[in-house]
Amino acid sequence: MTIVLDRESAPAEDDISRKAEANASGSTVKAKPESGKKPSSDFVVTAKEAARYACEDKVRSWTSVAPTVLITVALQVALFLNPYTWLAPLLSVALACFLVRVFIFFHDVQHKALFRHSRLGRWMLQPFSIYYVYPPWVWRERHNTHHKRNCQIDDPSVDGQVPLYSTVSWAKLSKGERLVYRLVRSWAGMILGWIPYFFVPVLQASRGNPAAVLWPVAQVAVVVCSGIFLGWAVTWWALILPIWIAVFMGTVLFFVQHNAPGLQFSMPGEWNYGDAALKASSYLNIPRWQHWLTGNIGYHHIHHINDRIPFYKLPEVMANIPALQNPVSLRLTAGDLNRCLKLQLWCPDRGRLISLKEYKEPSAEAMPVGAEPSLA
Repeated sequence: MTIVLDRESAPAEDDISRKAEANASGSTVKAKPESGKKPSSDFVVTAKEAARYACEDKVRSWTSVAPTVLITVALQVALFLNPYTWLAPLLSVALACFLVRVFIFFHDVQHKALFRHSRLGRWMLQPFSIYYVYPPWVWRERHNTHHKRNCQIDDPSVDGQVPLYSTVSWAKLSKGERLVYRLVRSWAGMILGWIPYFFVPVLQASRGNPAAVLWPVAQVAVVVCSGIFLGWAVTWWALILPIWIAVFMGTVLFFVQHNAPGLQFSMPGEWNYGDAALKASSYLNIPRWQHWLTGNIGYHHIHHINDRIPFYKLPEVMANIPALQNPVSLRLTAGDLNRCLKLQLWCPDRGRLISLKEYKEPSAEAMPVGAEPSLA
């Protein structure tokens, strides 16, 4: 089996450990993880084992992706042509779910886990970037930064991840900074996720490359033209509602992957890539059909060990590597999401995420690290 640890080559067997240690995870990110301690030898061994799965099965890629893309396109066309009002809500929700799955394909393409050697496969997924208002190169740059500096807290310069402050930094923030922080980490931030998690990052990226703004402009233009020529009722069911639902679902998934009870974070200077992957990244304990719809992104701790592993191999990795079988886990329920959203700050004294209510209360006796139970 081909072993792939970086973007450009497949190293020999005796080179795996050196590559895994140098890159901290066998990640596709070319640059080394930034400003952190050396990962443990146990993590390097685990990364070496996981790296054996970081090779694409071309047939499996096409048989997984192509039918999903065809169904997604068919749902979109059906919503534009649908004469039955009662059917529109069902088709709209179905389209939203498939847009989430297609986004994971788009995401894997940027990691070169899918269609690395297939221009046709890559171009097949490019038009869907309009749904997500993310130019491929913007997503790739921001998301690679997230992987290199996964869960580095107290640093707003880390692109591509939900901001997280410790109690130490929270005390130094202005009222305005606190308000913005609380909004993006709230139900409002999830419901309006298109703005803080999609549109604003693209707008920021457009300062360096003005072409980036064409993606949100294109999405708005398609919606407006559809409203004018096909009517706003059709546009609501065919575009506005499914895009909003898909973005909401994507925002929720993105949030709970690194913000859940039981996750462990490190203060600046103590961070290392291995701990961030295994201790600050969650696993979604959900039914198989939900894993299918979400492209197995719920196996997120494995994805952060090696982002070149295709989505369809992530369950296999977890099943075959014992060191990856006891992650912090949670379910996709409103109650679990609400508990995740309540956790706003990392408290180094208590060794866990805490709510703002807890921060305001007198400090309780410090809890041992890892004492917080998971939501599974």
